[in-house]
Amino acid sequence: MAVNNKYIRFDWVVKRMLRDKANFAVLEGLIAVFTGVHTGDQLKVNTREADEIKMTVPEDVFPEYYIVRVNEFNDVARTPIEEWLDYLKNNRIKDDTSTPGLKEARQRLLYMTMTDAERKAYDAHMDDIMVQNDVLDTVKMEGRAEGRIEGRAEGRVEGRAEGRTEEKIEMAKKMKAMGMAIETISQISGLTAEQIEQL
Repeated sequence: MAVNNKYIRFDWVVKRMLRDKANFAVLEGLIAVFTGVHTGDQLKVNTREADEIKMTVPEDVFPEYYIVRVNEFNDVARTPIEEWLDYLKNNRIKDDTSTPGLKEARQRLLYMTMTDAERKAYDAHMDDIMVQNDVLDTVKMEGRAEGRIEGRAEGRVEGRAEGRTEEKIEMAKKMKAMGMAIETISQISGLTAEQIEQL
């Protein structure tokens, strides 16, 4: 059963709270759950890098990495990693969780347990995120509108050019039907002799 308490977003937790050793149990739980959870993909040293890097084993060169696709999580938490994903995506933690780190998170990451100064800083952070998202949405909308305007302008230019070409072709057809020389038609219409012959 999920608690309706308001939990702090994890991006803020990582930046601010997990620096405090008293909160390391939350981070250790997250790391413990993610350790070993992967699809088996491996980093490889490419040939250009191989000449510059003397170590041949990728593990000696690259750090261990995890890519978590939180937005693809289906909101049904059954396993420890899914419970973490539920918290990361929806800020929810089950009452009866036994997932490492989430018990501690239930106690330490509640919005109401923060001091006034921490709440003010967190609220300012959330306001900044909303402003940032609004700016990004506005930029996207402006970009789409600008793209439409440019597309219409380009379409008009292309349409006019096609219209002129069609006009030349019609004029050349009439001159050819009247028996005029292809060279003369070419000079007047601007079409090539090959184009006129195909008419």
